[in-house]
Amino acid sequence: LSSAAVLESIFEQWKGDDLELAAGASSQGRVRPQRAGRPQRLRGDAVALHCAQRRSARPRQRAFRRVPDENASESAVWLRGAAPELRQVRRADSGSCRQHRTRGRSTAQDARRIDSTAMAGVAIRWCESEVRDFEWSNTLSNGSFLVAALAGLRIARRRRLPATFLAAEAALVIVFAGSVAFHATAGGSWFAELLDEIPMGLLAFTYLLTVKDVHAWTRPPHWRSVLWAGGGGAFAGYGVYVYRRDHAIFSLIFTAQCLLAGLLAFDAGKALAVPRGTWFAFLGLILTGKVIWEYERHLYRTDACPATATDPRFWCHALWHVFSAAAHHAAMVYHGD
Repeated sequence: LSSAAVLESIFEQWKGDDLELAAGASSQGRVRPQRAGRPQRLRGDAVALHCAQRRSARPRQRAFRRVPDENASESAVWLRGAAPELRQVRRADSGSCRQHRTRGRSTAQDARRIDSTAMAGVAIRWCESEVRDFEWSNTLSNGSFLVAALAGLRIARRRRLPATFLAAEAALVIVFAGSVAFHATAGGSWFAELLDEIPMGLLAFTYLLTVKDVHAWTRPPHWRSVLWAGGGGAFAGYGVYVYRRDHAIFSLIFTAQCLLAGLLAFDAGKALAVPRGTWFAFLGLILTGKVIWEYERHLYRTDACPATATDPRFWCHALWHVFSAAAHHAAMVYHGD
């Protein structure tokens, strides 16, 4: 509400300036009358905020409603409320937003990140949430996590691996449930996002537990320091992430956790003469998934998200789920070896 009030005051000031300019230019015959039913054009940073709001709003949330203006047919001020005509507004404003992106892409990107946190209350959103009320491909693709977890549990029991391997597969099941909750709400719930991401940190911590006693750093006296770095320090960082809601913080910590366990396992495999083919399979799978992840983020930042499932780019985040689940399975097989 405070953001809406600030925007409204800014628009009121600009509206007054525009009326003064219009009055001066009208006397010289240089101004055409406003066409009825056509929304006013925005300028500068106002366009960035408006385009970001138009991009992040979803009809299911009914996130915005237009406010009538006594001096114009329609106002460009947006407030929280009901918006059955939201798609009509998206079509009407698409031209001005495309022009704005060509003039100042970085401004629009910053405005979208601010607006995503302020309006939707989440730290990150995906392309499918922009064109679907229910992220069916992102939700259903989480089944790959469940398949990988069940396969891992079966292998762990057959090979009589330590309980930490069972804990890792159980953590993956929790990740499956949290990711389903997050994508089923189409990126509209901060609580659902935490149900997805905090278990991912727990999963990365269990990776570290599975390499206990197989490397010099995972045995006393170094084990306590490594455990603190991959566990206590990481979750302290997640606390900062929850406070700041900056997804870059989460990505950095989660990547560091996975790298710590992965590199320790790789080095231990060399000392124990364990074939490292599955480790390289894990590396190839996770890097492929990460490239697809980053490409999807590029589509989102540049407003190039596909609107139909017939476009292969529509499946980017779903493919990330599949590749990361396969990478998890490869890592657990290698750690078991």
